[in-house]
Amino acid sequence: MSFSSASPDATQKHDLEVLLHQLRDLEHARKDQLPLLEQINTMDTPKKHLSCIDKALGLVQQEQRAAARALDQVKQLLDQQKMRKQRDNSSRTRSRDASSRLEIIPKGSQVAARVAPLGEEEWILATVLSYSAEKNRYTVLDDDQESPVRPTYVLSPRLVLFVTGPAGNSNSSNSSNSSSSSGNSRKWDRGRSPEMAKGQRVLALYPRTTVFYQGTVVAPPSSSSALSNGENPSPVYRLLFDDDDNQEVDVPAHLVLPIPRNV
Repeated sequence: MSFSSASPDATQKHDLEVLLHQLRDLEHARKDQLPLLEQINTMDTPKKHLSCIDKALGLVQQEQRAAARALDQVKQLLDQQKMRKQRDNSSRTRSRDASSRLEIIPKGSQVAARVAPLGEEEWILATVLSYSAEKNRYTVLDDDQESPVRPTYVLSPRLVLFVTGPAGNSNSSNSSNSSSSSGNSRKWDRGRSPEMAKGQRVLALYPRTTVFYQGTVVAPPSSSSALSNGENPSPVYRLLFDDDDNQEVDVPAHLVLPIPRNV
């Protein structure tokens, strides 16, 4: 058994061409009957009538076969159109279901947001202000609290990476730098972010900034001796950021993310 690899558009075009050919056959079959009918009307003997009537019946049967073939082709095209609509509806339903299954990042959560033009890499620390299910877009606020103007961005979910959930009332609003306050008031959710191994490429918030850069894990939290926040030590990654003079830096674990794919 062989299977056609033609595209749906090519198949539909071929079927339409077949239908047009069959309709032309039907038109020719009807035209062929006209001279014979005129001839029958001018005949004066029964014998001649019978001979022409036999021919006329043959042409009528030919017309019926052409009409049946054209009708079958029309039914086939309608069935194909119905199947395409069903596939399209099914695809849209699956897309909506997939979107509904996506876990929405709660308002107030910190995220890494890609705000650079397409083709460039620039991820910043931001806070989720809202999510529009209708538009499937997040509105986020730049977390650079030292900036005189903190812009907001409306972004596709694929450009928004969860960092950590909303902070409690004890969020250190008196800190002048959001990255440092984040390290103290937010916690690493191991369930959301399993530990990344030594040598893995990551996207991490550079200390004392609100910008994420790429780097490599030198030591994960489970093997790193570097702990922050004295009395309540927090897990940290020891990282080697790209283009940073081979300087190893400790970064709170919740501010270290796997490098996203297909972004």
